Amino acid sequence: MNSYVDPDKLREDVQIDITDITGGMVAQTGLYVHYASMTVRAKRQYERWKVAVEICEAQLDSLYRKSLVTQEDDGKGKGTMKTVKPTEPQVKAAINNDSRWKAASNAMINAQEIYRLAEVAERAFDHRKDMLLQIARDAAREQGGQLRVAANQANKERAVDALTNAMANNRAKTTGSDTSPPWEESSAA
Repeated sequence: MNSYVDPDKLREDVQIDITDITGGMVAQTGLYVHYASMTVRAKRQYERWKVAVEICEAQLDSLYRKSLVTQEDDGKGKGTMKTVKPTEPQVKAAINNDSRWKAASNAMINAQEIYRLAEVAERAFDHRKDMLLQIARDAAREQGGQLRVAANQANKERAVDALTNAMANNRAKTTGSDTSPPWEESSAA
């Protein structure tokens, strides 16, 4: 029986390196696909064992229904015998005590455990994705705050420059001097 998910490897793969969120996001899709495919394989293995148990049970049912048939005196005193068929609980008990059925059932239970572990691994990567997105949002929000401070500083500097230029233009108009750059035509010329 294949054990598709290594718990130690899963623990390692699901970790998030807070210093490399971009790398975590890049790796997320590949890891999710890997563990989702393991889930599919584990489910297939479980379903096969489930069918094997059903087949085993059906074969044993047929076997025990035939082998548990007994002959008894019909009680009429003439020495005639009647066939007594086993009851459902007798057949079920015989099947449950059969080593072949026990082995198949145990294998199915193990396959189901492997399948459940693979499902948990797949869901862990859904949670990992959500955590990566939340960490990225928080980082963007933090960085956005720093960017807003820088943008506000730049806006303040532009506003001061614009005000200084407006004041200089206003002084030039009141004093009559031309403050236009040399590449523009002067209105006095």
